[in-house]
Amino acid sequence: MHFIFGERGFKSPTSNISVNERNATIMIVATSLIWLRENRLVSMSLSEESAFGGLMKFPTVIVHKIVSNGFKDGSLEDVILNKILMEDKPVSVYNITRRVLDLRGVWGIFGLPSSSSFILKLVETYLAQKGLIRVESSIFSKKVIVDEDRISGFRRDLEGAKTLLLNFKRTNALLFQRIIENIDRGLYSKLPIVWLVLLIFIALVTFLRIRLL
Repeated sequence: MHFIFGERGFKSPTSNISVNERNATIMIVATSLIWLRENRLVSMSLSEESAFGGLMKFPTVIVHKIVSNGFKDGSLEDVILNKILMEDKPVSVYNITRRVLDLRGVWGIFGLPSSSSFILKLVETYLAQKGLIRVESSIFSKKVIVDEDRISGFRRDLEGAKTLLLNFKRTNALLFQRIIENIDRGLYSKLPIVWLVLLIFIALVTFLRIRLL
């Protein structure tokens, strides 16, 4: 994680390395999409996406679902392939990210949990279901306990994921850059309603003060 991100943030439960939560989230989604592509479950192409009635255009990566897969393991790859993508309906990486975040439900509308924490929570739940970690939560704290007997095999998988990312970045530099940008924009686009209401309230108060002056 430190090798990929090189930034400090939350602390990994398997080491003393700290990483940036948002960067970790972006790279987890990117790794899932690239893994699906490398396993020929989806294909990708560069394109443009319009916004605000065509007034603005953004470079985007379009994902085409090639075939459904039988795995129902609750992983992020499973969610993207079997819950987000549909046959013959290409979706941009930007909208894939937004649709994954839509799974937050009603709490997502109010900004709880955040975009980054929701993705990490999804991955955490998957690891717990697989028995790789155990989560002990209380009102004031949360402790993640790693199953040391099983984690060695998972570490090999992480090395494989790192190699996958680095090779893809080296051989598909522009596509990799666009995937990261699309995911980042998708995370930012889900502005919680409570934040939006607060911004509108501040703008309204500011406007009224100016009028009164």
